[in-house]
Amino acid sequence: MAKFNFISTLGQFLRTKHAKNFEKATLNPKEAQFKKLKNILEKNANTEFGKKHGFWRINSIKDYQENIGINTHSELKPYLDKMIKGEKNILTYQEPIYYGMTTGSSGTPKLTPITPDYRDEYQTVVHTFLYHAYKAHPKAFLGKALYFNGSAGKVKTETGVDCGTMSGFNFRNLPKIVQKVYALPYEVSVIDDSFARFYCMVLLSIPQDITLMVAITGAPILSFVNALMNQTENLIKDLHDGTLNQSLNLTNEERELVKNLHKANPILAKNLESIYKSKGKLYPTDVWKNLDLIMCWKGSSAGVFINDLEKYFKGISIRDAIYSATEGWCNIPYSDNVLGGPLAITAHFYEFIEENDDTNKILLTHELEIGKKYRILYTTSGGMYRYDIGDILEVTEMYNNTPSVKFVRKVGQSCNIVGELMSVNHVNEAIEKTFEKFNIRSAFYCLVPVYKVPPHYTLLIEFVDEIDNNTKQEFAKFFDKSICELNLDYYSFRDDNQLGQITLSILEKGSLEVFKKQQVRLGADEAQIKPIGLAQNMDKLSDLKIIEEI
Repeated sequence: MAKFNFISTLGQFLRTKHAKNFEKATLNPKEAQFKKLKNILEKNANTEFGKKHGFWRINSIKDYQENIGINTHSELKPYLDKMIKGEKNILTYQEPIYYGMTTGSSGTPKLTPITPDYRDEYQTVVHTFLYHAYKAHPKAFLGKALYFNGSAGKVKTETGVDCGTMSGFNFRNLPKIVQKVYALPYEVSVIDDSFARFYCMVLLSIPQDITLMVAITGAPILSFVNALMNQTENLIKDLHDGTLNQSLNLTNEERELVKNLHKANPILAKNLESIYKSKGKLYPTDVWKNLDLIMCWKGSSAGVFINDLEKYFKGISIRDAIYSATEGWCNIPYSDNVLGGPLAITAHFYEFIEENDDTNKILLTHELEIGKKYRILYTTSGGMYRYDIGDILEVTEMYNNTPSVKFVRKVGQSCNIVGELMSVNHVNEAIEKTFEKFNIRSAFYCLVPVYKVPPHYTLLIEFVDEIDNNTKQEFAKFFDKSICELNLDYYSFRDDNQLGQITLSILEKGSLEVFKKQQVRLGADEAQIKPIGLAQNMDKLSDLKIIEEI
């Protein structure tokens, strides 16, 4: 324990500089943001994009906005295509060391260049985030961390640059001394078969003193818990004998990797078997008694996992993770009890457009107001200039003089059957009220339009517990009422019968896993799958099986 205590203390010492710089910047966000913009433009002035848009002559934010229009991936794609082919000085003065890969709206993967400067930008966000987490939970940094990451090397460009998830890239490129803090090597967390992966992760984690769990959403953590609780007897046997279940779908290389890391521990196996027999179940808190903190997204659609996490990890703090995307990192959560956090103003340069503002007036960080929602534009050292990622965020409070923000929804996550402008935010708020009203838990839900006469929405939902028909009907009515209260346009169309009442489409057990597998089949990375809350059609939900309609 002393070894990791030393690494933990050293890590906090190194993070302090980033945290202090950020704290100072939050006192004057206007100055900090202009400084960041100038730094990016000066370094990239001699690139093809910089020359075309006159970076060298930009001396103000107004100049920047007048010389460069708002961009999406489509506008930047011609430049990105050149970079991917190996051409230099196109969007950035540095050559990409990696490409973050995400699935575009058309299903075609989008590649975002990761340069050394861009890596420095987001690492200062991570350092500051961990600084605050350490201050609140020093015990979480004394043992091992379990990190649920994606794959870093899914494909390569024609010039040999790796492409994959940011979580995989970050994990694989940690310094060797830091990697020792993690419970499992990168190779275990990217075992191809999902069931085998989580089984092996649990088996190898059981003997370790895990004090921190980190994931993008709670979904992989719950899959990890399901493996523990559904395969308890097999896990205890393998732990006792030092064996590895032969039924696991592992390649020879994967099986050899796990065998080399796995050792028999009959004493621990007997102790866990005793707990299992006395309780009838083996909870994660029975295995990892020193676990002190979980980090994952808690807001928006990702919040659907939090109730189950709290059920399985009673008494363990859950802290909102950094709101980020491959193209940019946005905020720094600083408390267990607050969703979101202050804008990461020392990382990138940000611009904003207020939601539903038809004039598209551009606002800067210091001009944002508490309680309002905005679309965010990024300018980063990765070549994203005034990049519209399509995210809507809400300002929740002020941190010193800097706005704190939380992610609300994607711009595209909306439906409009007859003019009601249904958003995923309406769905998430209404479902939370309904869950609280009926004290009901759900493993998965998604609202989908039904284009019949009259048109209406149906809520695809997998209930955790058995519920009688009367309760299901009341649940549907209350949810519909809650949507009416949150969306006045929806209420109006419901009132004059242009829209019918929301129905329930009850899903079979295990639908969350079915959903995840379908998304992987459609090209998503499992570590980055997020609940969608609201879908415009059943295209990405077609594998789900409806067993009852209310």
